[in-house]
Amino acid sequence: MLLLAVACNQKETTFEYTSEDESLAGSAVTAGDASSSIYKLFVLNEGKMGGGNASLDFLRFKDGLYVTNSFSRMNPTVTGGLGDTANDIAVIANYLWIPLTGSGLVEVASGLNETHIGTVSIPTPRKVAFDAIDGSYYAYVTSYSGAVYGGDARLGSLYKVSAGDLSVVKKIDLGYQPEGVVVCGNNIYVACSGGYNGYTIGYDNRLFVVDRTTFEVVDSIQVAPNLNLVVSDGESSVWVASAGDYYSTHSGLYHVNTATKAVTQVPDVRVSTLSYDYYSGKIYVLGTDDEWVWDSKQKFSVYVVDGKSVSATYPLSKNSDASSISYPYGILRNPKSGEIYITDSGDWTNPGYVYSFSSDLSKTNWKAEAGIGPSHMALYSIY
Repeated sequence: MLLLAVACNQKETTFEYTSEDESLAGSAVTAGDASSSIYKLFVLNEGKMGGGNASLDFLRFKDGLYVTNSFSRMNPTVTGGLGDTANDIAVIANYLWIPLTGSGLVEVASGLNETHIGTVSIPTPRKVAFDAIDGSYYAYVTSYSGAVYGGDARLGSLYKVSAGDLSVVKKIDLGYQPEGVVVCGNNIYVACSGGYNGYTIGYDNRLFVVDRTTFEVVDSIQVAPNLNLVVSDGESSVWVASAGDYYSTHSGLYHVNTATKAVTQVPDVRVSTLSYDYYSGKIYVLGTDDEWVWDSKQKFSVYVVDGKSVSATYPLSKNSDASSISYPYGILRNPKSGEIYITDSGDWTNPGYVYSFSSDLSKTNWKAEAGIGPSHMALYSIY
């Protein structure tokens, strides 16, 4: 994403922009600095699996308005709304890419006004990352390749998609149930979970290495069982999260040196979800030591990871609003204000919530009602 930011000419943001979505009603929140170069915070609601009720919300910083279900409201003629089971949201220039696992599509929409631009047909897509090669932009999308829980042990795939005309350039097979994908140096790194095979042939534990130029697998690195999320500094380091096996091996975060392929576990951190802040070079992790306590007694914390160690830990219990979150499901740091956004997925039947906290969770800035299963977030600046 840093490469893309450099490749695009960003305008000086004075928020003279107007958009059709400014006609949408929403809820006013205390959004912080309205002069920030960041225009919107997008909140993607996964929806209930099979329910076809994924949705997209946004917070517009210039007027502090939180708007729910913006995609469907801006695209009333798109049948079925956003789709079924949204699993990721990422920004390239002025475009949003949203893999919809249940729909078998990647939705591409305008970041400025959420209007539908096009779709890419990919079976059970999961995560997306972007790249720039010789002046052309590409999206890499992981796919379960139609695998279902209880079905055959089917290998997953990585798709290379032209960001210009949304055509599939190439597809390669990887391990079982590939999840997170990231570009680092000359390679693409893909984490495979094998989550559907955990009780049959076992979880996958491989981080696949794909050459950016040839788009072929050149290596795989064994890390830990049930890999899912992966982030990178873009140069020499990759961090990959393992969900563990839920009964004998805990979740964890692992640092991978891309030059030596050495794998080092980051101590004293459990991982439910995470995000990487490119501006500070730190990883913000949501997790709990009570991850095997299968009730509402789990006590979550935010771990700030710097390199190979935890530099700070902020228990959600230190803030009464944060401690009331039923199930913290998404996390993102605003690099301009330092505030931390955390989503509460609730019961996956009723609307969840998104919160804004100060950097150490000591203060609640605002809370807004979201859609069903708010999870993934992305910050958007106008290019």
